[in-house]
Amino acid sequence: MKIEIGKEYRIQNKFKKGYVEREVFKENDTGDVAIIETLWRQGTYIVKILDEEERALLEEFQGEDQNGDIEVAEFSEIEFVDSWDECANDVEIRQIDKDEARQEEIQELVEDEGHEWLMENNYDHWDMEAFFSLPLAVEEVDPNNRYAS
Repeated sequence: MKIEIGKEYRIQNKFKKGYVEREVFKENDTGDVAIIETLWRQGTYIVKILDEEERALLEEFQGEDQNGDIEVAEFSEIEFVDSWDECANDVEIRQIDKDEARQEEIQELVEDEGHEWLMENNYDHWDMEAFFSLPLAVEEVDPNNRYAS
């Protein structure tokens, strides 16, 4: 598909299990970090192409010969639409004091109770990254019905 500057496009992973969200939480007192990485069967964003560099990237990323990953933040103007069918969830705890027993305990608590445990135990949401496996499925957004696919 030919990509044009100024237009909006719906992007999705072309193959299943190709969308990953990585959330980072930081403990306010110790600086410990919890990273939760979630693999989804499908994810969807709307991106508005603002310049020639973004236009060329999106054109390239839909090519069948593409492999690897792309971070959604490569585009300046993005809007999350949805993700569905969580396939896997990994938790990594990075501690300043390297207390392995406590690290394993926190990891189990987060795996059992999820984000809520972090928020209730002095962790704040610090960062979020989203990645698509290449190639991308791309379609132009209808300005009169932005969310219809």
